[in-house]
Amino acid sequence: MKHEKTYDEFMNSKYYLAFVKFANYILGVYVANIETYIEWLLKKRVRIDKWSSDTVYEEYIKEFNVRESVDRAIERTILTIKDWAEENKKDWLNFFNEVSTPRAVHMIRSGKLSPWLLYNSKGGIRLMESLTQEQMIMIEEYVSPRSWTQRFQNSPDDVKFVLEITKKAGL
Repeated sequence: MKHEKTYDEFMNSKYYLAFVKFANYILGVYVANIETYIEWLLKKRVRIDKWSSDTVYEEYIKEFNVRESVDRAIERTILTIKDWAEENKKDWLNFFNEVSTPRAVHMIRSGKLSPWLLYNSKGGIRLMESLTQEQMIMIEEYVSPRSWTQRFQNSPDDVKFVLEITKKAGL
């Protein structure tokens, strides 16, 4: 029979430090969906000391972008854009014209900007066209044109939904 750990034993264990490190990571990096990220970590049997690894999170984002529902992806992206506008004291509708390309690359790689909006809005397309070849290489795995083109072809109603939203919003 296993010995149940006391509070003090836990506080002095490597697990406590790993949980604290993970909590700080969650607060420092905008995790697209904390609950699903934790479920993914457990399902993939990722060791707890790796939970706060950028490499692990990036692997999650690549899978998450593909599985996430279109409405949730658009909601998350628009909230991210509005947060950016507040932080920079800008109009959120000017995001695609005013965000720096390095910042946009970071937002794409961290799962803040969904390919749904990047490929289905005038501003998103303009932003993608403004990226350098090096920046495109950096985001290739996150916005894979080939797989997203296939997804858009298989989901015409979702594409129509996104186009309507972005047109009404002026994005």
